[in-house]
Amino acid sequence: MTRIIRPEPKDRLPIIGHIRIGEKDEKGFPHSLDYFKATGDYADKLYDTLRDKKPSTLGIVFLSDDDSFSCSERFEIWVDKRLYAYGDGKEFHVADGKGNFLLSEDKIKVEQSAQKINKSAKWRQVVKLRFAILGFKQVFGVWQLITQAEESSNLEIISSYDAVKRATGGRIIGIPFDLKVEMVTSAKYGSKSRYPVLSLVASQSYENLNRIRELIDAGKELRGLIDNNFVNTKLIEAPAPPAHSITAPAFLARLSKTTNIEGFKNARVILETNKGNYTEEDYKKINDIIALKLDHSLLEDSSKPFDADAIKFEDCYEL
Repeated sequence: MTRIIRPEPKDRLPIIGHIRIGEKDEKGFPHSLDYFKATGDYADKLYDTLRDKKPSTLGIVFLSDDDSFSCSERFEIWVDKRLYAYGDGKEFHVADGKGNFLLSEDKIKVEQSAQKINKSAKWRQVVKLRFAILGFKQVFGVWQLITQAEESSNLEIISSYDAVKRATGGRIIGIPFDLKVEMVTSAKYGSKSRYPVLSLVASQSYENLNRIRELIDAGKELRGLIDNNFVNTKLIEAPAPPAHSITAPAFLARLSKTTNIEGFKNARVILETNKGNYTEEDYKKINDIIALKLDHSLLEDSSKPFDADAIKFEDCYEL
């Protein structure tokens, strides 16, 4: 006899870091970000992989079909930095001050009881995501993002996640997503507040699918740490890779002739698809030009129609 007999535990990958869309300033006041900020011991390694310290888009993949692990949501009330109550909208669990949670079905009364302790206490919709970031293979684990964003933003994430599971018969493992953040201004009359909005979009690009294959190859050496369904997952056939490599000078030359929004949007897709073909310096130079041109175009030319022929994929290649 060498071990206590316990229920067989579920395989769970460790949380290796957190992804945030907010931080505290020097005075300790929180403020929102329009990019993802990684924290934890492996944040620097992640930034080295992404070649971007302020990414607004992350390629991700979920490693479990269990919603409670990959994408969970619930209502929460926190009082004095402690969890006071949580629930799913129908049933709520309220702290009794003795380390226990008591069942309640009255959402309003629970909030009112919390406000007797702290007037600012209120229900918040909390979404928790756990995922692997595509391209990051140095450490095998999941990154966690917890958001209490606007309800519409959280609903968009949940709806997108659930829609993919319905379309695949309950599967989410091995399907690549783009997780995006964008700062928007409140639509409420008289309000000038700005806040980040998250979106989750299934994205089966060549680059994303190729990176998932790399994760699967790594998983075969770590079988048992992750759900075997992920290791054995059969990916949807990826589109063929570009036939020719794009040179930085050819790309820059074509950009100098592009004058509208759609052209620069297409250029960004081309750049990300062929990211591995450039040095870090060339990639940054091209990316900065596209970002600058897009910002200017959106301000100056938003009313003008797009020219679909402004930039073609093959025009950026050295044949």
